[in-house]
Parts: sequence; C-alpha cells; structure tokens
Amino acid sequence: MEYNESSFSEKIDSLMKEVLEDSKVKAEELIRQAEEKSKKNIEDAKNVLEMEVKKVFETMNKKIKRERDLKTFETEIQIRNEIILAKEEILTAIMNLIQQKLIEFTKSSKYKVYLQKAFQEMLNYLSPGQYILYFHKQDFKKFPQNKLLELNEDSTLQFEISRSEHIEHHGILLKSKDERFSIEDTLEVRFNQKKEQIRSKIAKMLFKD
Repeated sequence: MEYNESSFSEKIDSLMKEVLEDSKVKAEELIRQAEEKSKKNIEDAKNVLEMEVKKVFETMNKKIKRERDLKTFETEIQIRNEIILAKEEILTAIMNLIQQKLIEFTKSSKYKVYLQKAFQEMLNYLSPGQYILYFHKQDFKKFPQNKLLELNEDSTLQFEISRSEHIEHHGILLKSKDERFSIEDTLEVRFNQKKEQIRSKIAKMLFKD
C-alpha cells in the first residue's frame, strides 16, 4: 500500500476534529451537569440555610419572648414589692406618729385623769391586802399619795407609791407586797395589744385594694 502523507494528515485532522467535537460535546455535557448539580447543591444549601436561619430565629424569638416575659414578671414583682414597702413605710410612719402622740398625751392634764381611772379600774380585781404602785419617773408626781385615799374607799386595801423604783412605760404597775399578784395598765401595753388591729384599720382606710 502506497504511503500518502497528505491523506494521512487529513485523516489525523479529521480524527482530531472528531475527537474535539466529541470532547466538546462531552465537555459541554459535563459542564451542564456540573452546573445543574452546582445549582441543585446551591439550592439545597440555600434551603438548608434558610431552615437553619428560620430555626435560629424561631429559637431566638422564643428566647426573646421568654426573656421578655421573665423581665415583665420581674418588673411586676419589683413594682409590687416597692408598693408593699411604700405602704409599710407609710404605716410605720403613722404608727410612730400615734406613739409620739401618746407620749405627748402624758404631758397633758387629761393624762392625770387617765391614771386615776386606771387605778379605780384595778380596784375591782383586788383582794384585801397591801399593794405597791409603780409609776414612770415622770408620772409619780402626777399621782400623789392623798389621791389614793380619795379614790380608795375600801379599808381592806392598803396602798403605797414606790418612789425609788420606776417603770419604763406610762401608766401604773400594781403589785401585791408579797409580789404574788400584779396588774399593769400602761399606754404602751394597751397600744401594743391593739397594734395589729390599729395597723389593719389604718391600712383599710388608706389602701382600698
């Protein structure tokens, strides 16, 4: 067979062209598939990202709502506590003012009448015997010994006023000489006995809720 270089070159060119065409098609197909796959991957990744972002925002929204609700609750508690404290301060101030008024009352002429009535009330609970009366150091001068004779009509009852020992409260502390029996009637004791009732009454008057 005769060798023909021209025909061989043409054959090579033809084969190259065929291979290139085929390769181009395959390359284009591969590129198309890659692009489609890439697009799908991108779309999938986008969907996944959107879902993750959505979950993050849902979690954040729930967290924000919880924090907001908690903050609201804490604020309500704080406001409620501040109101309670304010009410307590008002009540305490009023109670202190009442106690102050009681002390001022001991400096009035009506206080002497109170002491006399307190003593007369005690007489109803006494058995025959000897008794000692104790007063606040500022009070015993307001209840002289001769007032005992005037107010006590029962000869079986004998009284003396202690001038060396005094009580802290304003009123009368009565003791039998053998110290087996005692009665205390003071402004402070009376006030403390009714303290909670007074607070409750004031609270109802001031705070309707």
